[in-house]
Amino acid sequence: MPAADVVRGAIAEHEASPSVPPPPVRATPLTVAGDIAQDTLWDAASVLVTADVTIRDGAVLTVASGVTVRFDGYFGLVVRDGALQAHGTPQQPVVWTTADPGAFDASQDTAGCWNGITFLNVPAANPASFLRGCVLEHAKAVPGLGLDDGAPRAGGQCLDGPAARCAWWATRGSK
Repeated sequence: MPAADVVRGAIAEHEASPSVPPPPVRATPLTVAGDIAQDTLWDAASVLVTADVTIRDGAVLTVASGVTVRFDGYFGLVVRDGALQAHGTPQQPVVWTTADPGAFDASQDTAGCWNGITFLNVPAANPASFLRGCVLEHAKAVPGLGLDDGAPRAGGQCLDGPAARCAWWATRGSK
């Protein structure tokens, strides 16, 4: 069975997400980088991240079901004083991956991977962050290259923050 089928099967085994009407997904690709300081919707079928992205100052990044987020290099998503709300479903997961999955390996270099999702300094008064129906793959924390010298940020036990009905595939975290 192909890896994608295994991952999607793992999501489908869980109950459906609470009913949240997903926005329609646009065919036009979206390219993103830098700070998000106001509420933002990623509703393109393909989102390409070309530098680190930081959600700041109470802003909410909403990711629609069916969106694939590809990181074009060793970049990550940091939720700092903001919120991340990913609305994947078993039929249309939100996929977080690298733009170059063929280069991924288990070594300590950054080839073919991205730097994960990190939650920092998120006040309780902010809207809740959540990952629902997501596939996270090809993420890796490389010692000395992260926010805190290699603390893992995506994959299995390495994700900090709430996650429901998500699957991890080909991820690696090390200290």
